[in-house]
Amino acid sequence: VAKVQAYDYEEIVRVRDTDAQLAGAPDETPQLNLVPEDALNGHAFHTYSLVSGDGSVEFQFRHNVAGRRMYAEGTTDAVGYLAKQIQAKGGANQRIYSMVDVLNAGAL
Repeated sequence: VAKVQAYDYEEIVRVRDTDAQLAGAPDETPQLNLVPEDALNGHAFHTYSLVSGDGSVEFQFRHNVAGRRMYAEGTTDAVGYLAKQIQAKGGANQRIYSMVDVLNAGAL
């Protein structure tokens, strides 16, 4: 049976030092990804780790977004999707949409 340990917000490792971001993974924070210099002002590099209770197994996954272009394109795609929804239904619908709706519609 797996045992899940919850973590507090304070336990999240945040690296805001430019030199450390450019250098990548120092020994004390092996999960740190190298951030390209041109993405320092807009990036989202995250690593998530799942570790077995005895520490013998570790599973990691990461997502790295370098720059802000992807966010801007996603916003543009979402606005276009919403405009089509309003036009197709003859006005604004009282519904909350998500990016999953945008993706499912093939709007990207």
